Amino acid sequence: MARLTNYGLGVRVRVIDGANMAQSQPCVFVANHQSFVDCPILATIFPARTAIVGKAEIGRMPLIGWLYRVTGNILLARDDIPGTATTLAQLVHAIESGGQSIWMFPEGTRRRTAEPMLPFKSGAFRVAAAAGVPIVPVVVSSLAPRIDLGRRRLEPTTITIRVLASRTVGGDDEVRIRAAVKETRTAMVQAFREMSAAGLTATCTTVLTRPR
Repeated sequence: MARLTNYGLGVRVRVIDGANMAQSQPCVFVANHQSFVDCPILATIFPARTAIVGKAEIGRMPLIGWLYRVTGNILLARDDIPGTATTLAQLVHAIESGGQSIWMFPEGTRRRTAEPMLPFKSGAFRVAAAAGVPIVPVVVSSLAPRIDLGRRRLEPTTITIRVLASRTVGGDDEVRIRAAVKETRTAMVQAFREMSAAGLTATCTTVLTRPR
């Protein structure tokens, strides 16, 4: 479905350091979030045995919500604090008992500001610390100016995904978790800016999303 969607959108995806994805599983993947278009773009590299955590509103979307649930992904109600704690505990159990990786968007919602990324929430890092697995950051290059759904702009383009080296949280105490959140966001923002400054011309492995 991702290949067909990207074909229709005119999007090609290329990946830098994709080998970093396989070296640390099970793990908690964290990715930046710019638009609904992130979904088919990132779906081109989702590893097997990985559950995606999305906001509860997705479950109420026609067809997409049903598809999201039946493919084993997880919905998180951000305003339900007891429910969130339960969900995070379920994620830890999925990693520990089934060797499953988890994919989360630590910004919590799509970025709508001029900043490269919104502040990160700590849930993904708490899950990684509790399960004793690494964090693997994934950075999607800027969709602007060719893709901007708010302005109804959708032009054929190539999007780059860069997979950063894994990192450990180091412990489940508050100081270490906050430090891991800050360090990971800083590294992801730097990678985002580097890709933008380079004009997305870095040497990479190309993944063609147009069906043959």
